[in-house]
Amino acid sequence: KAVLGSILMESAHVLDLCAMSGLSSESFNAANHRATFEEIMALNHAGIAADCITLGNRLKDVGKLEMLGGLTFLDELVDSVLTVAHVEHWIDIVLEYQRKRKLSEMADSIKADLVTEEDSFSITSRAEAALMQTNVEQRTDPTPEEVVKLVLNNWEAARSTGLRGVPSGFAHLRRLMGGYAEYTIMAGRPGQGKSTLMLCEALYQASQGYPVGIASLEMSSDQCYRRIACNRADVSMYALDHGIAGTGQEARALNSLVEVSKMPLYVSEQSHTPESLASWARRQVMKNGIQILWVDYLQILCPSQRYSGMTERITDFSGMMLRLRKQLKIPVVVLSQLSRLSDRENRPP
Repeated sequence: KAVLGSILMESAHVLDLCAMSGLSSESFNAANHRATFEEIMALNHAGIAADCITLGNRLKDVGKLEMLGGLTFLDELVDSVLTVAHVEHWIDIVLEYQRKRKLSEMADSIKADLVTEEDSFSITSRAEAALMQTNVEQRTDPTPEEVVKLVLNNWEAARSTGLRGVPSGFAHLRRLMGGYAEYTIMAGRPGQGKSTLMLCEALYQASQGYPVGIASLEMSSDQCYRRIACNRADVSMYALDHGIAGTGQEARALNSLVEVSKMPLYVSEQSHTPESLASWARRQVMKNGIQILWVDYLQILCPSQRYSGMTERITDFSGMMLRLRKQLKIPVVVLSQLSRLSDRENRPP
């Protein structure tokens, strides 16, 4: 009532505050309050300031005045407000109750899912995504001043460090990209070293103090750690795996493995669907604060639905990874395998 009454007292100012906070008709629980706000917005879109007279005429014209309680209802809205000085606080209260209603609806949905044949992991993943989306919806779009400040800060960081985002361990990539900051796809033919590049970059980034998440769909966790440790120690993994490494090589590899185990490096070897991968990544951001996510690789993500072809499947998966990057606000780097047809046809990929 207080928010609606404030609008009728100072329409332009209060509606600006509502727009900035994301208040909508769905934010109100009572049906008569939702209907009133909808008609206020209809007046606003028509360029008419809402007050008791204009809103009363609008409600009468659309046949809702008597249904909502007549002019007495509008008078009660205005009488509930002594001053609009506290309207921002009242808007926050309305939004807080809306979020609680959404959480209650999520809880009811989860209860309903629990009595179905669906597996618990899929239910958990969907619930986590819904909770994350609720948190995202609470954020308002940045003001132009905030955007300009962010851009200037990025430029200042680039000027002073030459970096943008999480750094690369390769000088050429640092010069080319300035670091990983967005959604990036690294593609190559089979056997060209995509996974090796990923592990080298992850090792460098973790050694610089950046928590790194690796969703390795192709390699097991121990294989990832073996390759990283051997790379760091400059020791042949083949020699170690076949027991032909020298004593000095074994010692270097062991020391390297101990050092790697202390780095903020988090590996998942699960056969992920895009949804379960997103769920794991969200938990790693909340639990370990990962600042970059590597996915190896796009084509072997497990589909959670049927697709008409590989092109549709990859397009959908790539879109999900892009949305995940925007949701988590960390760079996401996805490896992708180019078609073998270019090899057989002797043409560039």
